[in-house]
Amino acid sequence: MIQTFTENDLLRYLYKETSPQENEAIEQWLTQDDTIEILFEELNEMCQLLELYYSTKLAEPSEECVQKILYHSQTHSLSLPSEQKQN
Repeated sequence: MIQTFTENDLLRYLYKETSPQENEAIEQWLTQDDTIEILFEELNEMCQLLELYYSTKLAEPSEECVQKILYHSQTHSLSLPSEQKQN
């Protein structure tokens, strides 16, 4: 039986979400098709860039964002429903 794969399968492989049997079949597929190997390399690079982006950019909010949150928290008070009943 001929196994067909998709870009989604390559992504699953990159994120280690495939079974050992799928790994073997995908690795064989990559060695047999230069176009797929190029696609795999591009997907791998994109995954690495995404990981870098999320580990650096989203790890900490910008100073501007922090200042806006602080300003908002100082200028607005939050009334909880239980506090409204007591007033």
